Amino acid sequence: VPSDAHEEVLEDIIIRPMELKDCGPCFYLGERIFVTGSLYRTWDEWEPVSLLSGCPEYCFVAEAKEDGSIVGFVLGSVFHQKKLTTGYVDWVLVDPKWQRNGIGTLLVERAFRTMQENEDRPLDVLMADTPADNTPAIDFFMEHLNFTDRIPHVYLMRFRDRDSLHEDAGEEKQRKQKKHRKEKPDPVQIRPAMVDDLYTIYQLGESSFRYHANLARTWDEAEVMDMFSSNSEYCLVATIDGEIAGFCMGTTVDKRKRDRPYGYLVWLAVDDRFGRQ
Repeated sequence: VPSDAHEEVLEDIIIRPMELKDCGPCFYLGERIFVTGSLYRTWDEWEPVSLLSGCPEYCFVAEAKEDGSIVGFVLGSVFHQKKLTTGYVDWVLVDPKWQRNGIGTLLVERAFRTMQENEDRPLDVLMADTPADNTPAIDFFMEHLNFTDRIPHVYLMRFRDRDSLHEDAGEEKQRKQKKHRKEKPDPVQIRPAMVDDLYTIYQLGESSFRYHANLARTWDEAEVMDMFSSNSEYCLVATIDGEIAGFCMGTTVDKRKRDRPYGYLVWLAVDDRFGRQ
């Protein structure tokens, strides 16, 4: 609960629905704060635009009454699955100069309250994620918003300028292996995903991610369709004897300060029956 001093600050703030004019200020605020790690790699101009386009009712900004500047925002969405409805805080941020005044709490609570009011099915769970070393954000969600379960999640990176070293080592290993065995045709074939593969991909993801709560809560049919429709060139399947044995779905993230985009492997799964092939 905000203190009296915080209440005075909140009197200078308006929490309102996000509008198209706010996309620029929100992006630049995020660009200024998300400067390292997984937040930096996945934050781009498309994030506020796509969430406002797809889930406008769950996007809110904190606006300073004095000059109309945007000092914070929350971007949310809702995932509908067969047995679970999840409210998700995709992004929340408050300008450091305005932090510790209850603005972030008001933004998130406004988004969650709207989710509860708008959805035909009641929310089963509320979810947010942040890097494991972002202690202030973790404390914010657990102390002020009553989040409880902490599920570890790891982001991995491989830099392009090191790829040649990996390729050289891999080729040398293959040459040594060929000396000790006869050549056999590779049973695994990699090809682009096709529209008639999508349901099989969805089912394989359902069976693969069901034991990982943070993955299961964001994997649904809409995710498969969105990835395929927007990034079909980065959606691949692995087949063995014509049967889909695995898949990957990726995208790229452009950064203003980098010459090349980040390649982001969003989803990867292999059917247990074909493991270690």
